[in-house]
Amino acid sequence: MTARSSRRSTKGGTFRVHFIGGLVETVTAATAGAARKVAAKAAPKGSVISKVKRDRAGGAS
Repeated sequence: MTARSSRRSTKGGTFRVHFIGGLVETVTAATAGAARKVAAKAAPKGSVISKVKRDRAGGAS
């Protein structure tokens, strides 16, 4: 069983990071954890992240 094909998207992806209060930051990062860190820097101080969601390559949902 090769996990290679299913892991291809981990090289880099677009994540939508949702903050409590309606702010959404779109971040390009390798992992959700990295996206969280980048978005935390980009967002105003004190904003709380509610969820991190991967954007599918190709823009589908």
